[in-house]
Amino acid sequence: MLLKLLVLTALCCHLTKSASLSEESTQKNNDREKRETYDLLAYLETFGYLEPVKEYDDDDITSGRQFHSEATVEEAIRQYQKFNHLPLTGRLDDETRTKMRQPRCGFRDILKNSDPDVPQKYSHLGTKWQNKKVTWKTNQYTNQLPHSKQRNAFQRAFKFWSDVTPLEFEQTDDSADIEIKFARREHGDGWGNAFDGRGQTLAHAFGPGTQPISGDTHFDDDEQWTIHENYGTDLETVAAHEFGHALGLGHSSVPGSLMAPYYQGWDPNFKLAFDDIRGIQLLYGSNPNPPKPETTTTTTTTTTTTTPRPTTKRPISRPYYCDMKVDAIDMGPDGYIYAFSGRFVYKTSQSTGLVEGFPKRINHVFPKAPSRVRGVVYDKKTSQVYIFKGSRVWRYTNFKLEAGFPKWIDTSDFPEKPHAVLAIPDRQYRTQIFMFGHKYFWEWNQLTMKMTPGYILTISRFWRGVPNGVEAAMTAYDGKYLFFKGRNFRKMDPAYRIVMDGYPKPWSPEIFGNECALASNFESEDMLEELE
Repeated sequence: MLLKLLVLTALCCHLTKSASLSEESTQKNNDREKRETYDLLAYLETFGYLEPVKEYDDDDITSGRQFHSEATVEEAIRQYQKFNHLPLTGRLDDETRTKMRQPRCGFRDILKNSDPDVPQKYSHLGTKWQNKKVTWKTNQYTNQLPHSKQRNAFQRAFKFWSDVTPLEFEQTDDSADIEIKFARREHGDGWGNAFDGRGQTLAHAFGPGTQPISGDTHFDDDEQWTIHENYGTDLETVAAHEFGHALGLGHSSVPGSLMAPYYQGWDPNFKLAFDDIRGIQLLYGSNPNPPKPETTTTTTTTTTTTTPRPTTKRPISRPYYCDMKVDAIDMGPDGYIYAFSGRFVYKTSQSTGLVEGFPKRINHVFPKAPSRVRGVVYDKKTSQVYIFKGSRVWRYTNFKLEAGFPKWIDTSDFPEKPHAVLAIPDRQYRTQIFMFGHKYFWEWNQLTMKMTPGYILTISRFWRGVPNGVEAAMTAYDGKYLFFKGRNFRKMDPAYRIVMDGYPKPWSPEIFGNECALASNFESEDMLEELE
């Protein structure tokens, strides 16, 4: 009897302990879910996807947290996913959770009164500096790097913006427009702007204005700050981003742009994206004296030779296509250039010239294509070729017309008929496609098959040196932009977006190589009549 009692007592204790452990485990899971929900709400509120009913109280870190309905949170997550080009699930899935854990800027993604349904490329804070000379100074350095290296990093970061605007940045020891400091945790900006230790929020900045804190830029001193290293966080890169805020720019939803919210690492070949340049120049205008692009110089050796007896040379034949006008031109998925003129397409490369067997009728290379085209672009991200004519577009993958094409496109918002089309590949996301009319240009979204809302700009303001009425355009092997009109073309460096010195030039030597670099034009266009 005593033995039974001991066994029952032990069993009862075991069951009680197991129940206790089960309850403890359930409680921990509930606490974890509550904490994750709290962190999610805090994240969405901090970066503008959820708006708290009241602001943070400096004495109470939780005072700004308000109740949000499940539907509101789901829509906020969906907007976050849309901004960051994630699958639109409306749930905190693994891909979304991973993105939220990446290091980033502490500035809001969605600004007050902005429309979350409108694609937000660059955004403006509503203010800018009224003077072209903007002063800066460092009030508090990090101990992780020599002070001189930090100052040099800041100067290089400012240079990204001064290269493309009339702004001048001057370091001063007096009161400055932009004051820089490194700090940890809560550092005087209120709990809503407190840093969070290493990882996640790297820095933040305040926009231009007349308040004491306007333009100030703060870096989290808990981060591992480095300069041009493949580890840690690159100070120059983060500073260039934060200075964009200090100049009046918000975050951009274009991945690969400097003003995208997430840290992208140090890139030794980094240049401002078109979206960054467009945003800052809408505030301050372009640089009237942009720095000249770097050019590669070659040396030649001079030798003394005897003068040969004069001879008479016959003019060397120059192919007719060296003097034709192009209707459209771009790269193809096989790495060759495809130039369209009339009813024919010319496959070529600068090194080998016109490929044997070309020109060919356009529809012999691109099945069911129109007999003449208005514009052509190649999307390197998707390996797709788009051919435009009138209000229709044809899309090809590996020279095969995709099902459902050609499609009608909405041209009702176009300010003019498009004369040329240019594809500019972003580093991470989709290729941007720009259409050029006679005086204006605009962006066409290949995902929606529509013009990007609110995007009608003058060619002369944003493509300095490119004439009105440009007839064709392409991005070359080296990333330069080529604009064609008549028998000439202009080359533009994307870093400065101004036509390079020495242009316009005849376009054919650039596209067909040496066979079009000869002086005489001996052939006629009789070959085209034979091909008809």
